[in-house]
Amino acid sequence: MDLRRYPAAGGVDQDELLGLWWYQPFRFSDDIVAGESAQWWIKDLDHSIIRRSDYPRHFKKFCNISSRASAMYQDWGRALVDLSKVDLKRSSVFEIGCNTGSLLFTMKEWGARECVGIEKVDVGTQQDILKVVTGIDDIDFRIGQWSSDSHSLQGLGDGERFDLVICTAFAMHMADPLHVVREMANRTKKAMLFHNLVGYLNFGMKVRYVPAPHHERWGDKFPNNFDTRISEKLLVHGLKECGFREIIQLKYSRRWLSWPWYRLFSTVVCIK
Repeated sequence: MDLRRYPAAGGVDQDELLGLWWYQPFRFSDDIVAGESAQWWIKDLDHSIIRRSDYPRHFKKFCNISSRASAMYQDWGRALVDLSKVDLKRSSVFEIGCNTGSLLFTMKEWGARECVGIEKVDVGTQQDILKVVTGIDDIDFRIGQWSSDSHSLQGLGDGERFDLVICTAFAMHMADPLHVVREMANRTKKAMLFHNLVGYLNFGMKVRYVPAPHHERWGDKFPNNFDTRISEKLLVHGLKECGFREIIQLKYSRRWLSWPWYRLFSTVVCIK
């Protein structure tokens, strides 16, 4: 999300920005950019936000990665709205694992009536900065989490359902991904964006667990200390069993993150 178009972005304290954890792509200025998991593409750079003068050798590549990630998420959000054929101005949007809320701020910019986001960790400071910069202050951010022990979602009321639901790179960190699929389907009125790691599981009805200790913010204790891959066949079957009549795989765009990365995931818009 490029924040340079907002005049208020120039007034944000740089030291505060650089002292925070940003796990979504934001361009705050010509010289400060945030991104995610840069170490996947840039060796020995384990930072989520950098300043040009601090990392002159890596800055251009970091910016490129961040802008590609931002374009990808924007395109996914647009695909969800367009394929669902909803009137966004009359629609509600929910995102689980929303982090700092990049997609929700985008949905609000596009006119969404209501946006609700749940995140396990406290990123309220980051969200407050984005509210000041964008002038968007009516997103309902909540602290909550998924429990793999009880297969339940904390942070939403039992009867809360939404026109559009977003679940990206979330079930892949849970020990019970099919329960996550079911819960997200139950919360969806019209359409869901679902993005999950499949690896090379292109056949069979499989869930594969790969040991991959996560950052302490996500939780690194059993049973959630795995990366979880759902085979595409099982994922599609599960989504249909949960009432989605149409599963649309989003075709790759060269303006997104690299194809060798993207091909390890299934990114679908599911229509009720």
